[in-house]
Amino acid sequence: MSKKKLFSIFLLLPFIFLLCLASFPVNGQNTNLPGLAISIVIPEKNIKEGSIITYTPKGYKVSSKEYDPEVYGIITNRAAISIDKADSVSSYLVSSNGVVYVRVTTINGPIKKNDWITTSSIAGVGMKAIRAGYVIGSAQENYSASNPKAEKLIPVSISFRHVAPRNVLNSNLLDIFNLSALATYEQPLTVFKYLIASFLVILSFVAGFLVFGRVAGLGVQSIGRNPLASRKIEAGIVINSFITIAVIAAGLILALTIIR
Repeated sequence: MSKKKLFSIFLLLPFIFLLCLASFPVNGQNTNLPGLAISIVIPEKNIKEGSIITYTPKGYKVSSKEYDPEVYGIITNRAAISIDKADSVSSYLVSSNGVVYVRVTTINGPIKKNDWITTSSIAGVGMKAIRAGYVIGSAQENYSASNPKAEKLIPVSISFRHVAPRNVLNSNLLDIFNLSALATYEQPLTVFKYLIASFLVILSFVAGFLVFGRVAGLGVQSIGRNPLASRKIEAGIVINSFITIAVIAAGLILALTIIR
């Protein structure tokens, strides 16, 4: 074999090695599974795979609240990579990324692929989201059952977020209230800034129109009493109109400054 051929083979060896390495899944697991799971201590018994876990001031627990905004992750035994850092019999592997098998029911109707999945009043079990609220992700397969309380593990693409289904957003005022309440809970400072800004805008408009209305009324009365001074009175009304516009503009500018 010539030196040129040997040199060519030598150059190709790193690429062949990388190709072979890429053909093996991590830890022999399906790569369509959560990439990372971390063990946490949950002081509850008989926790099943696929149970939804939430965080409370007292620690981690199985979620039993509909549209729970404090969801932390999902109990899993199928993670590609796991970090077992809790030395306790009450520690469980929990994942909050990738595609995770979640325990669900059909109490809100049959689940179709890409439907949003949220928490339910059944401990650790999810359901289809039919109104605005906090969800854990989207279903990756269909599921229907004659018994609405029957449980099954289905793959869910995890994406913790607040959503508002289009079919109910336009007609359900409760959804708007839930969205406002969640924003107040998650970002109270932002909500407070918007409230102050709104108050300033309303106050500037009210003050401006009150001043303008009073000045305009007095001006009309003055013209009626003293027609010879009508031009001066009209000029005063115009000046006060500009002052009113300036007051309103100042309120708007101050409100925008607060929001930013």
